[in-house]
Amino acid sequence: MNGEPFGPTWKVCGNELKAGLTIDQRIGLPVVDPWSKALRIGFRGWHFGSMTIPLRLRPATLSLAPSLVKDPSIALFYGHTRGYGLVTHRAITNYSITAAPFIGLTVAELKTSTVVQNSPAIMLGGGFVLARNNLGIMLTVGMDQAVGNHTDKWIYQGKPWFGLGVSASLGYQ
Repeated sequence: MNGEPFGPTWKVCGNELKAGLTIDQRIGLPVVDPWSKALRIGFRGWHFGSMTIPLRLRPATLSLAPSLVKDPSIALFYGHTRGYGLVTHRAITNYSITAAPFIGLTVAELKTSTVVQNSPAIMLGGGFVLARNNLGIMLTVGMDQAVGNHTDKWIYQGKPWFGLGVSASLGYQ
C-alpha cells in the first residue's frame, strides 16, 4: 500500500469534460469547489421532513389589522430537492433547497366578548426549505382551517398567512 489510496478514488472532472453535457448528466459529477477546495458533488431527489412554524404573519385586510401569530404548530412536508455536498478530509456537508407542500396541526384561538376558546386547526400550504445537512429554515405561505364548535365564526378561517419555520429531515429518496 505504499502511498496508494485505499478504497475508491474520485476522478475530478474539469470544465472541458462537462462542456458537452446536459444539466441532467452533470448532476453527481464531482468537481473541486473553488472557495473551499473541497470535492463538490451535486444531488437531487425527494425530501421528506417535519417542521414547526413558530412565527406566522397574517397580512392586513379591509376588516382586519395585521397580526403576528406565535401559536404552536407541527407539520410534515414532502417535496423535490436540489443541492450539493462538500466532501473534505474531515466531513461531508450537504446544502440544499427544497420546494414542498405541507400539512400540519396548530391551535386556533377563538375569541368572543366573554369567552376565549382554543380549537384545533389544520394547516395547509407550501414553502421552501433552505437546509444544511438535516436542519433547515423554511419560508412558508399557508392557511388554517379550524375544526370543532363555533369555528365558522373564526375571523381567520381560510385566510392566508406567511411564516418562518424550522425543519428537520426525515429522509431523502
